[in-house]
Amino acid sequence: MPRCFALVLSLMLVLISQPGTAQPLHPVVSEIVAADPVVQRSFAGTVQARTKTALAFRAAGRVATLTVEAGDRVTRGQVLAQLDQITLQQDLESANAAVDAAQADAQLAAQQFTRVQTLFDRGVASTAALEQARANRDAANAQQDSARAQQAQARDAAGYGTLTAPRDGIVLSTSVEVGTLVLAGTEIATLASYDAREAVIDLPADLAMLFAPGAVFEIRHSSPGLPVVTGHLRLIEPLTETSIDTRRARIVLRDPPADFRIGSLIQTRPAPGTGPSLTVPESAIVTQGAQSYVWRVGPGRIAQRIAITPGPKVSTPNGTRRTVTQGLSAGDEIILRGVSALTEGLPLGERLP
Repeated sequence: MPRCFALVLSLMLVLISQPGTAQPLHPVVSEIVAADPVVQRSFAGTVQARTKTALAFRAAGRVATLTVEAGDRVTRGQVLAQLDQITLQQDLESANAAVDAAQADAQLAAQQFTRVQTLFDRGVASTAALEQARANRDAANAQQDSARAQQAQARDAAGYGTLTAPRDGIVLSTSVEVGTLVLAGTEIATLASYDAREAVIDLPADLAMLFAPGAVFEIRHSSPGLPVVTGHLRLIEPLTETSIDTRRARIVLRDPPADFRIGSLIQTRPAPGTGPSLTVPESAIVTQGAQSYVWRVGPGRIAQRIAITPGPKVSTPNGTRRTVTQGLSAGDEIILRGVSALTEGLPLGERLP
């Protein structure tokens, strides 16, 4: 028995020592490239009006009536609020009386100046008396001009005491109550145009960089059974909400049905084929100078170096990934570890689960 065991061992050593004997291949840690759910996930948001207008009286006064509430649909020319007309009328009457008094004073001052001028020409009145009469006349004329300006303001205020809707729309909010004393320009209500609606969502700041203006999105209403509408990205606001690291995106809806009311809850996601959706772990990318590449498992399971065009970084719970805009396709198998030791055409083992 010992002689048989020694013979078998000798044969195994001979076979192993022969040139050309295949060496075992090491398994590889790899990943199958797919559309990244981080990029393709949906985002909650609301439907908002693209155009909003703050409405205000052009005159000061006390709010007498407010006929609308938030959510009301209004038509162009509809009365929304009115100021106290009694007070406005009293102000106009007071201004009219002030103009009458100023006109009488101006006429009297003009007559006195004419009389003093005549006496001065005859050598009876002094130069000082003439100058005083001229100053009184000029002051009375200035007072008359001021009174007329105040009269015009009071007349305008009486006409500005009614606030109407400049166009069809929906009232988003009201800012005052009946009885409130307001100044000219104080916001009374906010009116939204119902024609142009947009979806407003908050995107993670690093993900927001992946989408350019015009990118197409799909918008689903929170109520089941409603059709899916599309929209294009109009704007990503430049300011970042630092507390949650997001940026607000505004997507203009294309022909939304009436059920997509302002304030409706929606779910939004990039349309298929919109923007870069392939990402790889940043550790899989090798950079040499200006060129970046990854190692792909090619036919026959050999290593292939593939040049890629990397995009922005995307933070995920499992680490940082990079978008890839060129060089890879969904279904490619890329190597994640030991990439610095690989060479072109190197045989590779099976993929570790």
